[in-house]
Amino acid sequence: PTAEMIKYASNAFLATKISFINEMANLSEKIGADIEIVSKGMGLDKRIGPYFLKAGLGFGGSCFPKDVKALIHTSRKYNVDSSILDAVMQVNENQKIKPIKILKQSNIDLNGAKVALWGLAFKPDTDDIREAASLNIINELLKNNAIVFAYDPIVKSLPIANKNLIITKDKYEALDKSDILILVTEWDEFKNIDFKRFRDKIVIDGRNIWEKNILKKYAKTCFSIGR
Repeated sequence: PTAEMIKYASNAFLATKISFINEMANLSEKIGADIEIVSKGMGLDKRIGPYFLKAGLGFGGSCFPKDVKALIHTSRKYNVDSSILDAVMQVNENQKIKPIKILKQSNIDLNGAKVALWGLAFKPDTDDIREAASLNIINELLKNNAIVFAYDPIVKSLPIANKNLIITKDKYEALDKSDILILVTEWDEFKNIDFKRFRDKIVIDGRNIWEKNILKKYAKTCFSIGR
């Protein structure tokens, strides 16, 4: 049990760091702080370290969600309180649909809106979409009658059948057909782009990969996470 517990506890702790920094990002937005600088400052403390303090749209994949849920299940089996782990999962689920909340809080009507999604995998350099934020975002957009143009360098199909979901072969094809862009996965392909194409677009940088001053210069309206 000890060796198994080390694995589960390690992954759950890293997941906790991610949910924590995302909660701090949401607070930073309200008080005018920059979560990128906050994260760097925290990371300089050797007791904390710089890893897994990147604000964004939460964690996905097979390991972190599965292991946190396994610990919650085991805790309940043995009647042990799992408040922290429960909160980690709840914060993460809320963070996945952060772009939807941003749009609604900005009074942007999603009914009939054309929305581009860049990135479908739960992280770069994989085709794994298990527990990916993209799935939550797409489902919320479709519920609100938006039309979604999704692009990923590797993922070319999704387990969602809807006439308003179109997988494109090129990132600019998705962008040019849309009024809103949501950056979901921080693929290298998205880091160096033609920002002039952002003109007249509402842009949400869900992973803080672009300089905010560049977004402000080119996008019609721009949002990022915690800054």
